[in-house]
Amino acid sequence: MNSNGTIAFDMGATSADHMVELLSRHYSNIALKPHSSRIKLASSGLLGRIGDLRYDLAVSSGGFDIVPAEGAFALFTFPEAGGMILETESGRWDTGPKEAVASVGRRRYGFPGRRKHTNLAFDPEILRTRLSVLFETPVRAPLEFVTVIPFEAKRFASMAWLLQGLKNPELASLDNMAAATSFSHLVQDLLLELWPHNHSHLFERRLAAPSRRQVKAAINYIHEHAREAPSTVDVAQASGVSLRALQQAFREATGKTILEYMRDVRLQRAKDELLEHRDEPLADIARRWGFSNVGRFSRQFFEAFGEMPSHMRRR
Repeated sequence: MNSNGTIAFDMGATSADHMVELLSRHYSNIALKPHSSRIKLASSGLLGRIGDLRYDLAVSSGGFDIVPAEGAFALFTFPEAGGMILETESGRWDTGPKEAVASVGRRRYGFPGRRKHTNLAFDPEILRTRLSVLFETPVRAPLEFVTVIPFEAKRFASMAWLLQGLKNPELASLDNMAAATSFSHLVQDLLLELWPHNHSHLFERRLAAPSRRQVKAAINYIHEHAREAPSTVDVAQASGVSLRALQQAFREATGKTILEYMRDVRLQRAKDELLEHRDEPLADIARRWGFSNVGRFSRQFFEAFGEMPSHMRRR
């Protein structure tokens, strides 16, 4: 899958060979090895891509191993039910339903029974580059994530919300490049901050707080470039501070994240044009302000203004 979107799979409705083909195209070449020829395998779920993020939501049973032939992706596995075995060059881990797993390089995944989980995958270089961008400091050593960590509800509350959102077909069908990139960056930022790794100390150090003038510069830049849908990196560069420092100060100043603020500005601009150009198709106005899906735009519009755009126009 080379573009944003999702593919549903069901080993009950298709052959194991076809599922291997789907997973190999989505991640990297894999081999699937049943634990016994007498056991009936079953696996179903969703493969998806949003920007640089590849993911899958899967339910499986029957007992089998998956062996990637190459380790192109860093894979983060968040469980909902059942256990999983991970074998790498560093060792073996038998994990339970409350343990999240990170893996990279050569590995084998074993599924001894019923299992339900979500996988998030990124090229490790993308994560290392993102970390450098967040702190405006070169990160040269490869990222090394702790292999197994408790999937604690309090620590991972924001990640759990995000994982639930991946089940929403509207989110999975983001066809606006800026929106897809922003969502991918959000996932990267959460993983880098919440999952322990060899550069986690960067998140623990005190950052020089941006001045009010710099936060104001970021806000002005967002308003001036709203139609262009700038990235958070663009906003940070315009304000003259690191992205990580701006993220913290911006939320304190506005009560919103940078992305939330940009979305609200674009919604307000769309609302203004909606009332000024009442005969122009709603889809054209939504698209002009970065909302490629009219249904999603209408729901966000309602959440912001308490009224559907079509109703507001008729008043």
